[in-house]
Amino acid sequence: MRSAANAVAVVSLLGILASVVLARPSSAPYLWPVHAVAWVALMLVITRHKLAQLAKILMVVTVAVVVGWTMATSAGLYTVPISDDVYRYIWDGHVTTSGINPYAYPPNSPAVAGLAFSPRENMVLPTDVKFAHMTTIYPPGGQLLFAAITVLGGTTLSGWMLAWQLVLIGLATTMVLVIRRDRRWIALVVLLNPILVIHGLREPHIDAAMALISVIAIALWDRQRPAWSGIALACAIAMKYLAGMALPLMIVVRRRASVIAVGTALLGVALLYAPFMGHNVAGNLGTFAAKFRANSFVAEALIGAGMKGTTTHSVLLACMAIAACAVLWRYRRAPAYAVATATMAMLCLSPVAHPWYFALPVALCALTASRAAVAATLFTPLYLVGWHYYTNGGAWKEDAAVLLAEWLPIAVCVVADVVRPPRWLTSEPPSE
Repeated sequence: MRSAANAVAVVSLLGILASVVLARPSSAPYLWPVHAVAWVALMLVITRHKLAQLAKILMVVTVAVVVGWTMATSAGLYTVPISDDVYRYIWDGHVTTSGINPYAYPPNSPAVAGLAFSPRENMVLPTDVKFAHMTTIYPPGGQLLFAAITVLGGTTLSGWMLAWQLVLIGLATTMVLVIRRDRRWIALVVLLNPILVIHGLREPHIDAAMALISVIAIALWDRQRPAWSGIALACAIAMKYLAGMALPLMIVVRRRASVIAVGTALLGVALLYAPFMGHNVAGNLGTFAAKFRANSFVAEALIGAGMKGTTTHSVLLACMAIAACAVLWRYRRAPAYAVATATMAMLCLSPVAHPWYFALPVALCALTASRAAVAATLFTPLYLVGWHYYTNGGAWKEDAAVLLAEWLPIAVCVVADVVRPPRWLTSEPPSE
């Protein structure tokens, strides 16, 4: 059995290597399913069997090659991206480092027209920024990160992406070092997940940075480092509000530590927000939450049944809040499992669920187990169907059957995770 497990691990690692090394601008998105299948097989093997030394060596080599090759080729592969959010990141960072509050003006405002520049050939920002009529939706922590990366890498696409990747590698290294030793091999597998590699390292998304910092925060909390945990959590919350789900869980146990961690986190968020006060720091996030819709089976089903779009968003946002609170309370003594499961439950109900939104529950697999996160890794490549229509026809088209095929197995796994922790994926499941 062990030899068979090691053989599966080796083949899986080779599959991950092939999906990364063979990627070309036109083929890179379509190698995502190969990467996903190989990763799921590797994850299932490593959580159930001890790997031989050769397999462990190959895993370290695979991580090094994946990171190095992705850094060397990502700027070239970005000519046919799955997402082009990085251009808004670069613009926001440029505006901030120019001494202007990024929440003050949308990119198409005459007030910032003089900041125009070209990040790469045949592109001018802010002219080519999507939703240029809207102010940014990214919180202050994200703005500070964008500004820091702009200072390090400049405003060219290649320079900015290199600086971003170095920051992400630093966060990933820190994550591996702060978690328990017996989970570090699993942490290396997690770093090979296509959600983090494709939608974090190759195509920058703030969700990946937030996810890694959230894992660091929860790991530090588990190691009884409340002050450092609070600082890390403040950074994560200020990047993406989703990380705030971990905050109430720190109040349940260890009263003195809770005061330190929560107090530090709240103070940290306030300090990160302070430089941007004077303008609406929520930007157009409210508009995005109320009107945008993508990759959501539930939203499409409700609208197809006759419910108005605005009503659908309101109903689903309320259901997301209820589901998150219920899951967080049920597993309140196991923060990593609670946050991972609550996030997956929310994403099943969210009107917008881009693949990179799964970065948090996927990264938390370094600390705990999640059937739903594994299922999401396997089935979210179906997102490529809508993306294919968009890149070839100019309009995003979502097929109900494809959405059902993507979300039904994920939803089943979410229900299973809520009912009972996956003991077959870990030797130490969280207690209810």
